[in-house]
Amino acid sequence: MDKTISGTASALINPPSLPYLGVTPELQTMLDQLDAIRREGEAVGSGLSDAQFNWQPAPGAWSIGQCLNHLNF
Repeated sequence: MDKTISGTASALINPPSLPYLGVTPELQTMLDQLDAIRREGEAVGSGLSDAQFNWQPAPGAWSIGQCLNHLNF
């Protein structure tokens, strides 16, 4: 039995390089910036207790957790 992976399975396991996908240097810079922002957002909430993360400074004001959720972190 031949255990060589080809076709769609091969493409999923070994995706083409980024230039093949049409990612320009400018787009890659933006993707890198978004990744850095995501990491910073995760760092903001990582040391907080649940109470701190969900605390609202005033009625109707957003908690840190709500703000990060809104930003899709």
